[in-house]
Amino acid sequence: MKTILALISITFCIQTSASVAQFSSLTSSLQSRYLIKVNHLNDVARKVRLATPSLLQRWGVLGKGVEAHYNAYLNLVVIRKEYVTNGRVYDFNDFKRLNKPYHFSTFGSTVFHELTHADMDVFIEESNSSFAYFLKGDLKKWFKKNHRRFNAKIAVHETLGYTADGIVEVLDNDISTLLLNFGYDFYRGKCFKKSALLRIYERRNLKEGIKFSSDDVRPYSERMFPHSIWVKGKDINLRSPRMPDNYRKFIFSYFQRSYELASSKSEYAKKMNDSKYLNIIKRCYTDAGIELE
Repeated sequence: MKTILALISITFCIQTSASVAQFSSLTSSLQSRYLIKVNHLNDVARKVRLATPSLLQRWGVLGKGVEAHYNAYLNLVVIRKEYVTNGRVYDFNDFKRLNKPYHFSTFGSTVFHELTHADMDVFIEESNSSFAYFLKGDLKKWFKKNHRRFNAKIAVHETLGYTADGIVEVLDNDISTLLLNFGYDFYRGKCFKKSALLRIYERRNLKEGIKFSSDDVRPYSERMFPHSIWVKGKDINLRSPRMPDNYRKFIFSYFQRSYELASSKSEYAKKMNDSKYLNIIKRCYTDAGIELE
């Protein structure tokens, strides 16, 4: 037992006992920036402990500088030491202070990915839900049939993990584009100069008022779902053979229910009209002395 404890101690520096506070700043940033609900993600965070890599990982024995990973045996989410402060994981404001606001989406999606592995372990696989039966049954069988060289259980885990990645990546792209169209830099948190705002005002006829909209009705179940996943350092192409559409939609529906996701960019734009972002855009123009209806 002493040998095992010693090995754990040189492998990980465990920050605290399981606590939502370890991840709450990051999950709050995800909610605030991307307009998703994170109650379930916080429930997952309560079940895991935060750790930072210790000697073996710093030496490269147990991994090569990944920003985060989940250790299922010890129920740990391991985060690179430079992204942990005062026992908690970095949030958007931490990256902004470092002049790296663009990096938050990458980091946030990675941590979301790893917490989704934990979700599989502590909630989904322990439930009697139809989703759990689907993952253990139909989806696992599909991987065994179509990708025999890979561990099917790990492939199922990674499918969910990379879907979580895709959620943040797509929302980050969509919201930044929608805000940019009205003259606001999502990453720097700044309005364009008055001259640029005036050009947008005239071009978009904002005299009639400001309203987010998009003609992009492509389903998020398509856009957020991974084209491929990595299992033990090797790529699995989920389009050859193509994973059945009803499988992909069922997986996405779990995330949509858990995090109250929109179904498309068009629906997401409508959601933004009931968010803080509408007032932020309006203030850009009023603060620049441009009258709105």
